[in-house]
Amino acid sequence: KPKSILEIGCYRGISTEAFCLMSDQVTVVDPFLYPEAKEEFHKRMEPYKDKLTVIEGYSPVALKDIPDGTFDMCYVDGDHNLQAVMDDIKECRRLVRPGGILAGHDWNIVPQVNAAVILSLRGMNPLITIDDSTWVSCNS
Repeated sequence: KPKSILEIGCYRGISTEAFCLMSDQVTVVDPFLYPEAKEEFHKRMEPYKDKLTVIEGYSPVALKDIPDGTFDMCYVDGDHNLQAVMDDIKECRRLVRPGGILAGHDWNIVPQVNAAVILSLRGMNPLITIDDSTWVSCNS
């Protein structure tokens, strides 16, 4: 069970709520481009505010001051273009402790995500994919 999770891209907070239920501390980074989604996110997260840190901005720039190895898990679901996903995975590899979990969304839905994951995790532990379009690997 991860004690600390970083989520890149939280939108309305559905996965964030699941992460709050399964961990002690969740940090999200999102530019909150859509006011109605931001409002829904904050309403949904009200019961979890004591275990939630919200960083409003774009990754990985918004994460630059967080120390290496801070998190047990990172879930990437932000900007879905090739370079953005690769940059997010690179930042997650820095921020997640060795042996921690790297994961993300939209596997087999967005071709750029597939390519970025494969390129970014080449030579690492085996990639696991789940039917809900999640990809998972171990940070080494």
